[in-house]
Amino acid sequence: MAPAPLPRGHACLRALPLVVALALARLLPGHAAAQQADEARLLLRIKRAWGDPPALASWGAAASHCNWTYVAFDAAGRVSSLALALPNVTLAGAMLPDDIGGLAGLAVLDLFNTSVGGGFPAFLYNCTGIARVDLSNNRLAGELPADIGRLGGSLTYLALGYNNFNGAIPAALSKLTNLIYLALNGNQLTGTIPPELGLLVNLETIKLENNLFGAGTLPESFKNLTKLTTVWLANCNLGGEFPSYVTRMTEMVWLDLSMNGFTGSIPTEIWNLQKLQYLYLYINNLSGEIAINGPIGAASLLEVDLSDNQLSGPIPESFGSLLQLVPELAPEQSRRRDTAEHCPTAVLKIPVAVEQ
Repeated sequence: MAPAPLPRGHACLRALPLVVALALARLLPGHAAAQQADEARLLLRIKRAWGDPPALASWGAAASHCNWTYVAFDAAGRVSSLALALPNVTLAGAMLPDDIGGLAGLAVLDLFNTSVGGGFPAFLYNCTGIARVDLSNNRLAGELPADIGRLGGSLTYLALGYNNFNGAIPAALSKLTNLIYLALNGNQLTGTIPPELGLLVNLETIKLENNLFGAGTLPESFKNLTKLTTVWLANCNLGGEFPSYVTRMTEMVWLDLSMNGFTGSIPTEIWNLQKLQYLYLYINNLSGEIAINGPIGAASLLEVDLSDNQLSGPIPESFGSLLQLVPELAPEQSRRRDTAEHCPTAVLKIPVAVEQ
């Protein structure tokens, strides 16, 4: 059956979608051009706020901001990346300008080691697609905000290490569920490590070492972080029994729990982590023997430091199979002054077997 004809006077309705499409086709290029012009003005304001550094000499000199250095763009022509983390770029004395938050399409902000100051960049809440933020090795200060989770679900990389942030780690970090990399090391953070971080099940790297944490334990919730490859928790004022669940983190490559107060023995299973290359457990209160049942499964081990503990018993013969290993067992510090005398012959094949 043929469709019923439209009433007289309504025939134009059939053409309406085409009219709208043509109108949008005329408007969108102009809108994009206006947006790009706005972003160019924002970049120039950012440059002025940073004191017109020589490294940004191209900003304003080129005909189009698409040719400016350290800036990248998405398919729509919006600024998607602002990355100045290069040896010749310094913004000494400069602050983080709020104008960066006007770059709505920003996905990458990398100002590593540029000497910028200021507080936490809450203006990034406006950048709903932000995926990577590296502001480490700068002069940022103040507390991390309680609403830090507003950085959004696109964020996978957050590096704020080696600044002057203080206060507690906000539990709201747990809302950044797609985080793969989290570095808050080398600040002045206090309190304890919040158990909510155990909700970040996609984490592969966590760095919290060298802060001012109060005495605490490694949260049991960390057992959920099974994708971890790199753990830097040195000097975090942690105590209690050595967390045996780390032996189930089969992707682990680098484990640093040194300069804490862990007690108990080193779990036998830790030597079966096949991808483990670096193991640092020095300056703890670990005791007992280094127990290894059979061949070492962690055949990729490159460095092991168990010094400054209360370990006893012999150095395992199995270490001799790891010819690439450079262990530091510090016999006098592990209360085994006779270790060198009783070192297994196989271990003596290792280039540096015992710290003398």
